[in-house]
Amino acid sequence: MKINKLIISVLCFLTLTGCTVKNDSSKKILRIATDKTIKTLDSSKANDDTSYTVIRMFTEGLYDFNRSHEISKRIASKHSVSSDGLTHTFTIKKSAKWSNGDDVTADDFIYAWKRALYLHTPNSYYFTSAGIHLKGANEIYQESHPSIESLNQLAIKKITSKKFRITLTEKVNELSYLLSFPVFYPINHKFAQSCGSNYTTQPQYLLSNSMYVLKNVSKNKLILDHNKKYINKDAGNVEKILFTMNQSSSQSINQFKQNKIDYTQIDLKQAKSFKKKDVLIKTDENSMVYLTPNFNNTYLKDKNIRKAISLAINRNHLVENVLDGNAYVATGIIPLNYNYNKSNRPIRSVNEHNYSYSIKESKKLLKKSLKKNKITLELVYSNNSQIAHYLKKSIDKTKLLKIRLKKVSDIDEYLKTHDFALALTSFKPSVNNSVEFLNYLKDGFGYNYGHYYNKQFDSLVSLHDTGFDEDERFYITIAAENQAVEDMALIPLVQTQNFYLMSTKIQTMGDNSIGHYTTFVPDNFTYTIIK
Repeated sequence: MKINKLIISVLCFLTLTGCTVKNDSSKKILRIATDKTIKTLDSSKANDDTSYTVIRMFTEGLYDFNRSHEISKRIASKHSVSSDGLTHTFTIKKSAKWSNGDDVTADDFIYAWKRALYLHTPNSYYFTSAGIHLKGANEIYQESHPSIESLNQLAIKKITSKKFRITLTEKVNELSYLLSFPVFYPINHKFAQSCGSNYTTQPQYLLSNSMYVLKNVSKNKLILDHNKKYINKDAGNVEKILFTMNQSSSQSINQFKQNKIDYTQIDLKQAKSFKKKDVLIKTDENSMVYLTPNFNNTYLKDKNIRKAISLAINRNHLVENVLDGNAYVATGIIPLNYNYNKSNRPIRSVNEHNYSYSIKESKKLLKKSLKKNKITLELVYSNNSQIAHYLKKSIDKTKLLKIRLKKVSDIDEYLKTHDFALALTSFKPSVNNSVEFLNYLKDGFGYNYGHYYNKQFDSLVSLHDTGFDEDERFYITIAAENQAVEDMALIPLVQTQNFYLMSTKIQTMGDNSIGHYTTFVPDNFTYTIIK
């Protein structure tokens, strides 16, 4: 879920293409925006933060975060679990309706889950042992073109129109968190099939079962209205959302100053001019930034070269002088203050890795591996340009290794289809489970772009969610991380902080807590209250 589970910013004008708000003066309107774009409104296919956020505005699943930032039932009225923790039965609320008046049914969940696996969508791995351990999912996931017979072996069964049952191969302690992710959302199967390839492409080909209904969409803009069929006594008071994509940060700031938007993300340099103002929000995030080496690369398969690259990076200098102190030095693959044991100690306080800086030692390792040869490696990146340029400057000091930078529009999409040497990547979890940071390094995993493989590491990660108690899972995770750190599977750099501008008219903004850090930006705007 890259996840990185879920940071977005948003900017919107008062007037959207083909629609105006002049007749909505009495409504509670929230104007939000992003410099990114929506890739899809299909909950099965979505794989980016912006798409996730919009989908969560008009669709909800069995679980989600409530006003108190706790995971709780959303359209599930009951959830019973067998004594061994493997069989889960869900009952859907009688009041759960689609915006066309149809009931949300068990068939809608069964159809959505099988559809995601059949299409082999980006997050269909969440059904496998890398996610909820749904019986039959591993075998289906391994098939490039699953058959109907295979899909029928998936352990999800309709009991009544409002009740279904799933069987897992292992006990999953974070199941409710995982089920809040969009790939587990229901899809009105009759409606989706009637739409064919047009499904979710326009408002008339899309249904809502949540707070908002999509009313208008164009290339860079959309409008969402309150869904009158949605029943949630705790919901906020926003009646309309105006949402614009592909806006630069400078445009966002200008619009914010003119009181034409209410909420947007800005970068570090721009935040400096708002330091003393109550509209600036600074958040600690669980997002980790890594330098990802490709183990298929002739040079980077050499551990000495990977270690030499790490030694050439002064992380303290990067944080203090490039990022102005608005980040934390990485001391492992898993972030600080995250995933606590029974004694309320985070992983990093128990198992800290100190990545030292020494150009001298870096050169020694490079000379050992490269002899007298000088090489150039390409580093691809899309975000974090300040970090990318700092890495080039730092690594170039070794003289034996030069970095050539290449900026791409979407790092994940690029790494799926292109060969690369080094990539500047980031990850934010979707659930409070530190093993999620390690799942991305498992052999055969879709996001293991660097092709890292260690049999012992894979075995440890696979053990994590198999019914052990909290402390056992805690130390299994540490052992797996230690193996990846020893192998230099990733080169951790920093843990990020982010900045947002929020209008004072916003009194409450529902958010999502992952670990002991709070992600201020909401996954949806269900609980937002504005003046």
